[in-house]
Amino acid sequence: MFEEVAFFQSVEDLHVTLQSGSYLLLVAEKTVLPSDFFDKNRRCVGAAFPYILYGEHAYAEGIIAAKLSLHTNIHVVCMEHLEKSILPPQSHSVLTLIESNSTHTDLFLETLYSLLPEKAKLIGAAGKNLFMHDTQICTTAYCQSDKAIILSSHLPIGLGVKHGWKALISPFIATRCQGNIVEKINFQDAYPVYKNAIEKNTLLRFKEMDFAKIAQQHPLGIVRYHKDFIVREPLKTDGQSLTLAGSLDENSVLNILEGNKDELIEAGEEAAQIALNHFQGETPSSVLLISCYSRFLFLEDAFETEMKAIASLYPPHIPFWGMLSLGELANDNQEGIAFYNNTCVVGVLP
Repeated sequence: MFEEVAFFQSVEDLHVTLQSGSYLLLVAEKTVLPSDFFDKNRRCVGAAFPYILYGEHAYAEGIIAAKLSLHTNIHVVCMEHLEKSILPPQSHSVLTLIESNSTHTDLFLETLYSLLPEKAKLIGAAGKNLFMHDTQICTTAYCQSDKAIILSSHLPIGLGVKHGWKALISPFIATRCQGNIVEKINFQDAYPVYKNAIEKNTLLRFKEMDFAKIAQQHPLGIVRYHKDFIVREPLKTDGQSLTLAGSLDENSVLNILEGNKDELIEAGEEAAQIALNHFQGETPSSVLLISCYSRFLFLEDAFETEMKAIASLYPPHIPFWGMLSLGELANDNQEGIAFYNNTCVVGVLP
């Protein structure tokens, strides 16, 4: 997918590199970019994330520049009006970036999955902002929809997805939902059910701790038949409902989860091994790690331990890079493209 991947501390350093070819830029949130940067560098598209990852370290400032190989196609698309011709039929791997606050995520992922060739693998992330030059517009007149970046290649990737969270309390039923807002659990207001269950089964008290801190330790898990659950993190509450980092279908079966740092690190390493086992090429060009920002906050200093454990499975000369996302994307099964929270997604790239 990419000819080379490099890290730059500042935009000034980056300008020396952008001489020819097309680039995907991952921008750490605190990096200062000129407002006209992407209009002046029309061969570049990119996205901003809370942190970017390079060489076993997380950076709050800096830019990763990934130069696209000649066999990689790049498209900036409208999430609401995705065209059927966007993916060549020979595509075996897809990388997509979306904005985390889009209201079109579910529709986009459903449509994109319907367009994927049968054996294609997809990896992706939700960021804070997407960047492209102003002439990239939807072909549907007057469309104001959110955009997505899609890269595709005929070369296959290795894909691994694991999270390491375990059920603490179960089961619950999400009896009333509106998009990413859970209004009722077991026919009662969602927040009191969540709060009372955690306080009954742990030493945590919501009056003594910030809601976000508790939610990072105890996300929700969507139960799937014969599969690992999908993690959903509560972001906030109004005292009655829970707002999640991703949508939830009504009548979903839920667990309240707990995490152990060692087990999360082991899960990250397992995802990396699965990705390596599924890689069909001879030598990877790079390894892409998409991990959740909340997972990073939960692991604290142990996050670099997870990065080192993952990187240790690959030859040291292979670029190891990625981002801390606000949602992880993958089609690691035949049922669709999943939107994950608090999950480690690893791609071994050709």
